Amino acid sequence: MFEVYAPRSKKEAKVKEGPEIKISKQSIVLNKKARALLQAESLELAYDKSGKTIRIRKADEGGLNMKKTKVFAKGFLEHFNIKEKGKYKAEFQEEEDAFFIKLK
Repeated sequence: MFEVYAPRSKKEAKVKEGPEIKISKQSIVLNKKARALLQAESLELAYDKSGKTIRIRKADEGGLNMKKTKVFAKGFLEHFNIKEKGKYKAEFQEEEDAFFIKLK
């Protein structure tokens, strides 16, 4: 049985991706889908050391301000000694209205 190959453009492939979070040395970057789900101008960051999980949700008061696609989170990352970097799939839990990122 033959299967037909149908090439996809890179742009089309990206649209189908789910929410993704990128962690660098100084910031946390949310992709378009993640920003659309949160719809926030400032974020609350929390960390569960035992589960190595970051929680990101909309901050009602205070929080860290979003600068276009990113949050400058150097203080947060240093405070919890988070050294992992890279792209992570973000699991959105509606009941918490938050993203959970399981670090490696």
